[in-house]
Amino acid sequence: MFTLFHHPFCPHSRFIRLVLGEHGLDLRLVEERAWERREAFLVLNPAGTTPVLIAEGRPAIPGAGIIAEYLDESHGAAMGERRLLPSGMNERIEVRRLMAWFNEKFFEEASHPLVTERIYKRFMREDDGGGPPAADVIRAAKANVRYHLAYIGWLARTRNFLAGDRLSYADLAAAAHLSAIDYLGDVPWVEDDAAKAWYARVKSRPVVPSAAERMAGRRAGVADLCGPRLLTITGLVPRMLRNAEGCAFRGPLRCAADPGPIPAWGLVGPGSAEQRTGRCCASPGERCTASGTRTRTGDS
Repeated sequence: MFTLFHHPFCPHSRFIRLVLGEHGLDLRLVEERAWERREAFLVLNPAGTTPVLIAEGRPAIPGAGIIAEYLDESHGAAMGERRLLPSGMNERIEVRRLMAWFNEKFFEEASHPLVTERIYKRFMREDDGGGPPAADVIRAAKANVRYHLAYIGWLARTRNFLAGDRLSYADLAAAAHLSAIDYLGDVPWVEDDAAKAWYARVKSRPVVPSAAERMAGRRAGVADLCGPRLLTITGLVPRMLRNAEGCAFRGPLRCAADPGPIPAWGLVGPGSAEQRTGRCCASPGERCTASGTRTRTGDS
């Protein structure tokens, strides 16, 4: 049984969850908010970043790249033709190159700033860098996504998978980072059909369920690419609901009374959000009454 210190929206953590799912390994998940810099977590990984894998009889294994290499060395040979890091030297070089491209370059230019600004900062204290999202950072990151998507599309048009004929770490790394920002609606799929088709293939892979995932009522790995269900699955929404005392989770909706966009991933409660922000947070076709209840537009 492995233990993985992770965060549900950390792209590197998503990558390792997909890898462990492909291996069919039993896994216990421990959510870690890296920005809180817990002393016990810093003992495991002084860098203070997720993911960190704990394997019995081994020191803590920090970082997506190191974990991926460890899993290949310890379990790769048993996968045979499904091995995620090929046996040939040239093929291994290409897989490592692309894995680094997504885990380093894509992360720094696109997935990390988008996830940080759109999600992490909502849970961070002001002293830790929390606060409203920076529009200029989001705008620059979304522009970077476009050229990364074009590169993925070129790879998908010239190869069966991104690094060659078979699924590899390169595909899982790319899919993990894309899934994080696709959840936010920041991937312009209409710009590249080849990239979109490749992503659909990876997203539909049957992954062997682990014991921990079965207990959570989902399949390992694949659920990390499946959109809004992830929040409920990971327990993030129930925890948010408890913290907000009955507030409801809403996405980027538009309201009948106020056509302006409601911020994505916002917590809105009947009456409270309206009083707090001065905006109506009803769904399309609804209106908020003075008492804070919601009625369908046109109802008496």
